[in-house]
Amino acid sequence: MSDQGKVMPDYVFGRRRDIELQSGSQIVLAGFLVTKFPKSKILGENDRQRISTVVDRLMSELLAGKVTEDATISMWESGVRPANAVDLPIPYEVMERWMADRTIIAVRVAANGAGSLTLVSDDAQMRGQFPWRLAMPL
Repeated sequence: MSDQGKVMPDYVFGRRRDIELQSGSQIVLAGFLVTKFPKSKILGENDRQRISTVVDRLMSELLAGKVTEDATISMWESGVRPANAVDLPIPYEVMERWMADRTIIAVRVAANGAGSLTLVSDDAQMRGQFPWRLAMPL
């Protein structure tokens, strides 16, 4: 498949259920969020708020039972998948190319609702860390 001319999602979340399980019941949502923001961009307050909104949306979906254990979720800020969007599930090689220059956030949300969002700055840290089993729009 050619991805030329196709619109990538604004955000893609890959759930890491193994991290959640290793925490006991401490962490209810763990994974990596690939953002639309280039790595070179310094994230401002507005950008951070947008990311926080995405995580809140993910938590709402999780609590509603809509997030599978091995989910990879594609999201568009408008809430609507464009007609010219990349095909889902996103092919691995397309995702790898797109991720290469995007800001990636490690997401951890505790059972008490407290959470941490950590910028992943080391590309080597991401290799093999992002699960690509299922891509569902949110």
